[in-house]
Amino acid sequence: MKKNENTAENQARAQLDSILEMMKARDKASGTEQKVELEEGYPLDADEITECMQENALSVETRSGWTMHPHEMTPEEFRIVLCTGGPHVEIKGTLGEYSEPDSASLYFQDWGTPLTKYTNTTEEEDADLLQYCTVFYFGE
Repeated sequence: MKKNENTAENQARAQLDSILEMMKARDKASGTEQKVELEEGYPLDADEITECMQENALSVETRSGWTMHPHEMTPEEFRIVLCTGGPHVEIKGTLGEYSEPDSASLYFQDWGTPLTKYTNTTEEEDADLLQYCTVFYFGE
């Protein structure tokens, strides 16, 4: 491995690029009968692309804050695990009043390293990442 090469950070970028590609393809296919190829030879419509996006995640998890009334618990945060092991990549964010994502950030980690926020993104990529998170169901 080359000095300063961070495979976990590179994997975070690769996961983000894959998400951006799926978002662009879904936007192109939305509202039309047009099918778009995500992979060569596999044309998909917008619904099929959304299904691929949902299947891309290894797990989708939520957690709530402290409460004295557990029967009234509502999810406040979410986590979408994209890959695990070495390297590990996940999206973490907060949920709004109706359990819809209102923030999302990409994180990466490798063996023996702390979970680190991936910050090498543009505002447009951040917006697409948040939009990607809306295809998942977080309760309520």
